[in-house]
Amino acid sequence: MTVRVVTDSTADIPPEILKELDIAVVPIHVVFGENSYRDRVDIGEDEFYHRLSLDGVLPTTAVPSPKDFATIYNNLAEETDKIISIHLTSKESGIYNSALLAKDMVQKKCRIEVIDSQTISMSYGLLAMAAAREAKAGASLDQVADVVRRSVPRTHILFMVDTLKYVVRGGRVSRARGVLGSVLGVKPLLTLKEGHLTLSTH
Repeated sequence: MTVRVVTDSTADIPPEILKELDIAVVPIHVVFGENSYRDRVDIGEDEFYHRLSLDGVLPTTAVPSPKDFATIYNNLAEETDKIISIHLTSKESGIYNSALLAKDMVQKKCRIEVIDSQTISMSYGLLAMAAAREAKAGASLDQVADVVRRSVPRTHILFMVDTLKYVVRGGRVSRARGVLGSVLGVKPLLTLKEGHLTLSTH
């Protein structure tokens, strides 16, 4: 049976690639006030950023529950007995731990490898894509997992934001650094260090 690949919606993989590579996605929950939406299911990227710019309340996110993961795993277990699940760094989110808990909730006999990508966004989306291509080529679960695990320490991300406002409000960067960046008019460069989001010193 072909290995199936699972990731979460913060991997930012375009829909057409998800379909082409047959990658299953567990959506995180985006909360605006009292309303909760499944990312990229109930609310799309355009609407999210539109509301972000208009609403006075900063949205929050909620980790998919183990039941959310188990539903996906159980559905896939109808057609395969091997799954690799690749997720957002455990240092910034509980998604990885939720996926781990879900393994014990799978009803059919199915081996599931859950991998902490140690990174965010498309940088681990690329890991999921690489895993899916290996799987489609006929690689075993051990071979697919080995490719991903060897790639994790070699995968890096650098990105620039127009403002530190949301990064500070989300608690990812200290208020002092945020104020300094705003005063100096600096557009900061962010990266991941040992799985933690941080300002790049390079």
